Amino acid sequence: MSSFQHIKKYLSTQPLFITLLPLFYLLNLTNEYYPFLGIKDLITSISLWLLAIPLLLFIIIRLAFPQHTKYALLLLYLEATYFLFGTLQDFLKEHIANLAHYRYLIPLLLCVAILIGWSLKRASSPLSRPFLYFNTLFVILVVMELTRSIAITTTDGQSKQWFHNNSDPRINASICDTCAKPDIYFIIFDGYSASRTLQEYWNYNNHDLDSFLRQQDFYYAWHSRSNYNSTPYSIGSILNMDYHAGNQHKKINILEFCKKIESIQTNSVCNILEKNNYKVINLSYFSLPGQQAPFTMTYLTNKQKLLLNQTLWHRTNKDIGWNFRTSTKTASDREAAIAQADLNRAQVLKAYEGLLNTSAQKHQQPVFVYAHFLIPHDPYYYDSTGNKTSVDTWINTGLNAKENYLSQLKYTNTIIKNIITRLKSEGDRPRVIILQSDHGFRSFGDKCLHQWEFNNLNAVYFPDQDYKEMYDSITSINTFPVLFRKYLHAPIPLLKDSTVYILK
Repeated sequence: MSSFQHIKKYLSTQPLFITLLPLFYLLNLTNEYYPFLGIKDLITSISLWLLAIPLLLFIIIRLAFPQHTKYALLLLYLEATYFLFGTLQDFLKEHIANLAHYRYLIPLLLCVAILIGWSLKRASSPLSRPFLYFNTLFVILVVMELTRSIAITTTDGQSKQWFHNNSDPRINASICDTCAKPDIYFIIFDGYSASRTLQEYWNYNNHDLDSFLRQQDFYYAWHSRSNYNSTPYSIGSILNMDYHAGNQHKKINILEFCKKIESIQTNSVCNILEKNNYKVINLSYFSLPGQQAPFTMTYLTNKQKLLLNQTLWHRTNKDIGWNFRTSTKTASDREAAIAQADLNRAQVLKAYEGLLNTSAQKHQQPVFVYAHFLIPHDPYYYDSTGNKTSVDTWINTGLNAKENYLSQLKYTNTIIKNIITRLKSEGDRPRVIILQSDHGFRSFGDKCLHQWEFNNLNAVYFPDQDYKEMYDSITSINTFPVLFRKYLHAPIPLLKDSTVYILK
């Protein structure tokens, strides 16, 4: 018997797929969620458990029930249901929405399991063909994912773009060798609501900041809106000067969230600026072309949550588990919330110091600086004077959110004025300053107010104060097209000003 026949016989009789499926699942996750997950995360306790339990079941079936290995196919179905439940449900939401409801989907999956078990019980002949098929399938899938993992790791994620046509014709069309190129400071204050919303919802007159910006010769777009109400969606659309493809009117999931972050990592704005000899300085939570993110998004540091996100248990616990939980936070929940708030606060300070240090430096070439401040977005760890709030305020962000948000916003105004004052008084090259928020306040609690989530801060400073291409209702997506048309004479058309609501 040849080696090929030996391998074929082994694959036709041994239920290797029981262990190969979870291995494929984990490898695929690390590839899809890179850089938030990596190969090293396969040796965490939760990953090892996900691999060890199927391996143990394989050994039990192989040794204790050699005459009943056919039931390994039922086990494969149950594994697939557990590991791929979220993927299946998301697919059904897109194509057969009613079937995605738990009251229909769970009974259907149980009925299929019973049908498979009944069919296997009646089967008398060896099931060599299904064994060979599933073993071969998952061997191929595991090898493919391992190859992807090696490529992604060795290229720092760039290989994920190899099979996508991401060439933007606007990049080469925007090169200008003779243009005077100012420094560009792109500053985001996360979740800062427009002054008109502060007046309507909080009855707060933001005149102090509004008048300051006008005195500093900023163009203040009073009726501006963000295009999305989610940070990666919003920043991705701004830096790519385009709307995200596909159906956006759906509930956000972690995988889509990560894909929008990837769009920032390869964005067109930075590529255009680098072609025009700009030095890109990153003080944000997102990687930019050729630059790693200096700050960490704390809501994507929970490896266990990412690894289990698509599983049956995690999905059902997230969607309907709240019906069976108490509102009391455990000690570990409290500690995690405190650690997250501490890290966020430290990163706000680092971004502030980094921005002021960059402003004070002299640069041999024009610079593009992207600074992102995670305020006045929750957690609310500052009061209106900049003092640290109580721990309970940090970890119970929904409690008195309206009052705590406004308090932190008032302190944010102080930070904004300090930054603008420094930026305008320093530097040996003209400076463009873009002061925006990615979206507004999002905890209104009233669905009728959802559109207010798009009402954002949007103020722009041009050194010559020529704002003829700016307009009062401009949305964030047209920020850089206006800028590049003015300073690089780039033939980039403005897009229709629209908003896309992302369900949270």
